[in-house]
Amino acid sequence: LPTVTVGVTPAAAVCANTNVVFTATPTFGGTAPTYVWKVNGNVQGTNSAVFSSNALSNGDIVTVEMTSNETCVSQATVLSTPQTITVYALPAVPTISQTGNVLTSSAVTGNQWLQNGAPISGASSQVYTINATGYYAVQVTNSNGCSVQSDSVQFTYTGLEEIVLKDAVSIMPNPFVENVMVNIASKVKDLSQLNLTITNELGQLIFETNKVDYINKFDFGQRAAGVYYIHLHDSQQRQTFKVIKQN
Repeated sequence: LPTVTVGVTPAAAVCANTNVVFTATPTFGGTAPTYVWKVNGNVQGTNSAVFSSNALSNGDIVTVEMTSNETCVSQATVLSTPQTITVYALPAVPTISQTGNVLTSSAVTGNQWLQNGAPISGASSQVYTINATGYYAVQVTNSNGCSVQSDSVQFTYTGLEEIVLKDAVSIMPNPFVENVMVNIASKVKDLSQLNLTITNELGQLIFETNKVDYINKFDFGQRAAGVYYIHLHDSQQRQTFKVIKQN
């Protein structure tokens, strides 16, 4: 009695839009067996030992009917064991929003950021801070291992040298009695480039740091009244702010 088995590549459980290839292997099929492929009982494909489709739905049942031309067989036409296909849905195609140098994926989880088409090592959170101008995309993978990718979009990196420090820094209050605040606008995305020093009216250094925050508070309670200078600088520019301490 002839038989026919069906192999499935890559697997019987796939992500949507995956091309699934079914290959019939006959036993006692003769020299020229014929094949009729069916999906849910409806004839598909052509008379071939191979059938493929990228449009299957979850739960579709694929079979092949083989007719042997072997002589002296008791039953020429046989049916394969049905192959039930599991099709997992793809995640929603993500979009990217930008605030300064920070990119945000519309997907909360399953993100992998790409720069110029290549995955960025360790960049798997919802947000990613760029450090160079380039084409960025995000790939999202769901719990079934199915992935989709956003459009690749060119984003421009805004370095500190492109921001005028005078416009990004505010000093308050001025004049002051004890404490003075140095506030840096959020448009400055990389504070690691900044250095801050404070000198008195004679030019003597009284404070220095390269660890600048967006909000910086300085206590002058033990210092004499008078004029002080707050200096902020990076490799490209330097800005000095005059402040006055009152009694």
